[in-house]
Amino acid sequence: MRIVSVSIPAVVASLLISVSSQNLLAQNNLVSNPGFEDNGGSFSSWTFTPAGVGSFADVNVGGLIPHSDNNYFGFASAAGAPDTLSQVIAAATTGANYDINFWVNTAFQPGGFLNVSFAGQTLLNLVGQPLVAGTDANGWANFDFQVTVPVDYASTPDITFAGGSANAVVGIDDVSVTQVPEVSSTFGLLGLAILGMGALFKGSFFRGVRTVAK
Repeated sequence: MRIVSVSIPAVVASLLISVSSQNLLAQNNLVSNPGFEDNGGSFSSWTFTPAGVGSFADVNVGGLIPHSDNNYFGFASAAGAPDTLSQVIAAATTGANYDINFWVNTAFQPGGFLNVSFAGQTLLNLVGQPLVAGTDANGWANFDFQVTVPVDYASTPDITFAGGSANAVVGIDDVSVTQVPEVSSTFGLLGLAILGMGALFKGSFFRGVRTVAK
């Protein structure tokens, strides 16, 4: 019979590192139907408010190639007033930090525009600028913002896109809102993991022992 030593600190440290990594990298998207793929292509879960005059917006308007999968949402209101698409992010809370990410395709001719806001804060305001630098092969450009919801924000945070284009179309796709983990909690877990590893090398923790028959 031989004695096999099993290091408990190594196991604990491994688990803590795993949890920390998940907190850093595996945040859930709080947006429902982010790529407009539900029901075979729709803007379900979103609220659409048509422009007062000249409204023209829907899934796959304008003949763009989607950024991913099969669908996108296109704005093509021609009268200068925006069509608006918004979604309340029910899980978002005041005082918390969020990463806002989305893709835009602007087959812009003079007159195209897009305004994007989250929790009452303007993130992007394009008026007639064609997106060239940073676009992929199909003309999609990625935008990413870090936003803190004000502690005195009175409404449930929402993300809103308002756009149109007199001569072409403005497309959006793959919208995401993810909570940014608190630095204190994330690094607290990492600190515990480091302490566990230190204890392993110093031999200051218990060691589990099991016997194995020859």
